[in-house]
Amino acid sequence: MAARPLDPHTLQRIDAVRDVLLACAPSAEVAEKTLFGGYAFMVNGKLCLGVGEDELLCRIHPEQHDAALERPGTREMRHGQRVMRGYVFVEWASLQTKAQFQTWIEQALAYNPLAKAAPRRRARQQAGEQARQQAKRPRT
Repeated sequence: MAARPLDPHTLQRIDAVRDVLLACAPSAEVAEKTLFGGYAFMVNGKLCLGVGEDELLCRIHPEQHDAALERPGTREMRHGQRVMRGYVFVEWASLQTKAQFQTWIEQALAYNPLAKAAPRRRARQQAGEQARQQAKRPRT
């Protein structure tokens, strides 16, 4: 299924995030891709930021999660009923100044070296196959 086209406003926001990201971390390996119905910035192989129509997704240190949610225009990311600590959505409307915008990007970049990369799909599949094989073996 092809990704839906991004509206011009979202494209402007993607450009703005890219500009600040590259200014703050010029030597970082940055990759961009569509993800979760939005647009993601991967830094050094790990999800760092996401741009959606109404929100900016920031991957921050999980220890900063609760404090981040006290800031205006934020909400936590959920996967079903599970709270995804360290993933915070920030409403674009709450980012009134370039400094506010840059602060969130810097916070995400600061955590990036500590963040774990998601396992590659093939590695997950192989691990699952190994677990299934182990489960089939009789216990002695």
